[in-house]
Amino acid sequence: MTRQFKAAAELFLNAITTFTATEVLSYELIVFYTVVLAVVSLDRPALMERVVENPEILATIDTTPGLRDLLTSLTNCEYGAFFRSLADMADRIHEDFLLYPHYRYYLKEARVTVYSQYLQSYKSVSLESMAGVFGVSAEFLDDELSGLISEGRVDAKIDRVDGVVFTTRPDPKNAAYQNLVRTGDHVLNKLQKLSKLADVEV
Repeated sequence: MTRQFKAAAELFLNAITTFTATEVLSYELIVFYTVVLAVVSLDRPALMERVVENPEILATIDTTPGLRDLLTSLTNCEYGAFFRSLADMADRIHEDFLLYPHYRYYLKEARVTVYSQYLQSYKSVSLESMAGVFGVSAEFLDDELSGLISEGRVDAKIDRVDGVVFTTRPDPKNAAYQNLVRTGDHVLNKLQKLSKLADVEV
């Protein structure tokens, strides 16, 4: 309900093997939530290990039409098929009483996930080529990626003149340094305020 999809996916995955409270939610619905949330929360290796190879999920996944396709198309890197599966599942997600308020947000998260997974394999790729893989037009992809990049959701940049998407992988050392500087500034500000209070009291 608060869009903590990763935390919810972890809870569902931990509970699915021992879930018996079918008077609260049916087992089919638990599997539906687990798969749908895991798709936007877990990376591909974790999806393979914890969802695709999970016998409890495999035994029930086909009771929701299109759910297996959504999962396997992502783990098999069939991105055009994933987009089609996501479109097929959109109505089911929209009708769900818990997911309905997050319908647009979920679809956006799913697209961020699949774009990020695809771009991890490349330093650069042409817009036309990427659009062909996803089964969309280059114009649509350019518009969508531009918005996601400007929001900081996809680590890439677009050269529209040459029609090329360049990945910009974040530097963990630089990120750690920036975090250290921010934390240090915060501590210094607190110390300055504390010393001012001490001077006033004296």
